[in-house]
Amino acid sequence: MKSRQILSLIIFFSILGSLCIWFLYYLNFRIIIKTMTTIEGSFVVLSVILTRMIILLVMVIIMFYKWQKLETQYLDDMKFLFGLFFLGLVFGKAIDLLYNLTWFDLNTVTLLNIVKVRFILVFFYLSPLFYGLLEILLVWMAGRKEEKKKNTKLNKDSYRKKLRSTLTLYIIAIEFFIIIIAPNSTIIGILLPCMVIPTLFLCVLLFYLAHRLQKLSEIKPLVVMIGFLTYLISNITRPSLQNILGETPLYILISEIFDLINFFVIFAGLL
Repeated sequence: MKSRQILSLIIFFSILGSLCIWFLYYLNFRIIIKTMTTIEGSFVVLSVILTRMIILLVMVIIMFYKWQKLETQYLDDMKFLFGLFFLGLVFGKAIDLLYNLTWFDLNTVTLLNIVKVRFILVFFYLSPLFYGLLEILLVWMAGRKEEKKKNTKLNKDSYRKKLRSTLTLYIIAIEFFIIIIAPNSTIIGILLPCMVIPTLFLCVLLFYLAHRLQKLSEIKPLVVMIGFLTYLISNITRPSLQNILGETPLYILISEIFDLINFFVIFAGLL
């Protein structure tokens, strides 16, 4: 499949996803208006999250543009994978915004479903990146075994691709199942760090490994690693910040600004 066809499919599904999200906003329009007119700081939350979404969308366009301009386009190229990653973040922030503007009035069941959709998106936009980074780990493992004079299937590109796909699908399936069966938001809040933080930690390690092995020469792995490291730290410290400030506009504002700085660092490493 040609790069233009792939980008056309991405645009099609992005439009479809956007229509679904707009429909959710339409269903909750009265609650959103009530929140905007009665809850202090709600306009600040709206402005900050919309700004972040626009910035992320610009990053998406730049990543896909640079990927499409490559002499040969591969689906596991970092520019393409990060384009998907940033695109997933845009949709994730749209769901975040809906939650932040409606949680004062929606019933528990509806809020739980919104939270589940948000966290499912987390795993889907992390999975392409995780798939791409596994190649670095498998190549490194193959090299280690080669040094020890051991024959390994990991030296074969076809085997590594199959193994990467299998591992990624298994991880997505397990995380999806856990989120679906979670009975309430509290349980999800406990389980989410147990799944997201190890994934981010693995991203930090793999980008560091890419830097040490001088892989991914088209980007700056060390800079990207620093971005993911600060993003990991912000995810670890966020529950404590939330306990101190509560689910307030100030907490959301601080979290969004820190995350935006992290992604600027990651984006700088990609350029």
